[in-house]
Amino acid sequence: MRKFILALVLSVSAVAVHAASLTADQLETMKPKEIEANLPDSHPMAYFAYGIKLFKAGKYDPSVQWYYIGLIRYQHYLLSNPDLPADESAQLENMKKGFGKAATDYAGGVMHEWTQTIDKALSWDKTHPNNFTSKETFATQWQQARDEVSKERDHIKRNEAQIKAERASRGLSDR
Repeated sequence: MRKFILALVLSVSAVAVHAASLTADQLETMKPKEIEANLPDSHPMAYFAYGIKLFKAGKYDPSVQWYYIGLIRYQHYLLSNPDLPADESAQLENMKKGFGKAATDYAGGVMHEWTQTIDKALSWDKTHPNNFTSKETFATQWQQARDEVSKERDHIKRNEAQIKAERASRGLSDR
């Protein structure tokens, strides 16, 4: 748990450095509707920071959805900008290991809800603009990012029994 909290603190701190429109202070003080209205203009790390905020507030289901939206948006950003410094992709990997692990550990408690949440994330991404990384200019990269998340959803559906057994071996149970 201590490692998870440290990862959360580091993740939220990263937003202050990298977010375009939303800052860490804004993410902490703005109302959810205001945050959600400004996310399409922000660096993809802001989606994760918002998800972490929701997770810490006990709003786990929406938190998981924002994790997956952040995953799509961050992958799209990286694929569209192959010359970014290595720390950009390292931040995404750190987010997957920290917040991503906590989000998926929670989500795996009810498999069908987990896959439905991924579908909701894909739907939100499709119907909302991305003013940080153009969907039109980088359409191929956008589809690749979406495909990665779709593959994860499909893997969960195909391997439910195996995932449940792996969770049980780690002491995680269904909700």
